[in-house]
Amino acid sequence: MSILRIIKKAHKVFEIILRMIPIRLNAVFFESFGGKYNDNPKYISEELNQTNPKMKIVWGYIGSANKEIPPEMIKVRPGTLRYYIYKNWSKVSVDNYFGTVFHYGKKGGKTISKLINNKHRLNISTWHGTPLKKIGADILDEAKKEGFYSTSSFIIAGCSYTQKCIERSVYHMIPVEILGTPRNDILFRTGKTEELRQKLHLPENKKICLFAPTYRDSVELSGVTQLKELNTERLLMALHQRFGGEWVFVFRVHHTVEQAILNESILKDKVNVINGNDFEDMAEYLYITDFLITDYSGSLFDYALTRKPCVLWTPDKEEYEKKPGLYMDMSELPFDLCYSSDELIERVECFDSEKNISRIDSFLKKTGNSEDGNASKRISERIVQFMKSK
Repeated sequence: MSILRIIKKAHKVFEIILRMIPIRLNAVFFESFGGKYNDNPKYISEELNQTNPKMKIVWGYIGSANKEIPPEMIKVRPGTLRYYIYKNWSKVSVDNYFGTVFHYGKKGGKTISKLINNKHRLNISTWHGTPLKKIGADILDEAKKEGFYSTSSFIIAGCSYTQKCIERSVYHMIPVEILGTPRNDILFRTGKTEELRQKLHLPENKKICLFAPTYRDSVELSGVTQLKELNTERLLMALHQRFGGEWVFVFRVHHTVEQAILNESILKDKVNVINGNDFEDMAEYLYITDFLITDYSGSLFDYALTRKPCVLWTPDKEEYEKKPGLYMDMSELPFDLCYSSDELIERVECFDSEKNISRIDSFLKKTGNSEDGNASKRISERIVQFMKSK
């Protein structure tokens, strides 16, 4: 067994021990992607902070340059003693995964389950998007089902399609409630975007084309290869001719390959290409985006709520459908598929906006969409109600 695996197991045992001690902090603990201030937990936290300013809010947070900082809240660094104490003793915790997951096999499973869960603690899990590619149990050995235990009280979803996918991915062992997706609340806002553009260091007088490829098995295939192939100047010209206005190209990659991408000189070699990883909140980028290019990323489901133009660049479709595999056939998605950079630009040149909206409306109906811009409010009300309960 590797040193890393031993350390991880030791941490899990430590968490179980902490949860056995009947001390509860009257606080709400938040965590997103292991120490970032973004995604669904951020929007629930901000709603709570606004409507209940006296609520004690704690964030598991790792600070870094250009990253957003949780405002006026207690911040604890993941992996430290304070982090584990707040995480396991707070009355309510919110994460964007499946809670803290334990794999301990059949033996002693009921005992472990009782230790990590009780009616005096609420753990809301939000996951981090609508899954297109398979996750959890659908890519793991079926044998692990017997040893799957989680601290999560329930997981949220924004549509019936997501609900079914997540239920499968957690072996139907955690309830999934359709309450909406908090990070998508911003997509229902209307009005000026100048303040947000300034925050993200994006020009106010130009339209935004966002390219956001998902994670592949290598850094090269996670955006570098595609960007090298793409003639961005030709693409921006096509966007100008089809939709009018001046355009800029924003390149944002999956958070797991962010640093490796930044080390590439490709961003310096491209004209009018802006780094879209300077700030952590993808929802904010989607809100100000005028045209999205993605592939198998869950962002396509989020962006569909805006009914704005989008195309899917999927040159490795056949291979990706086999591994990791998809929950939905690509032909069922509401956006056109492109298999080369030339075809991508051609799709832009002849983009049919009316057809785009019609296909999105049908798609949202098919997936049982329940998003209305009030998810953060609903979930924060659940938290307040639990905090007040005896």
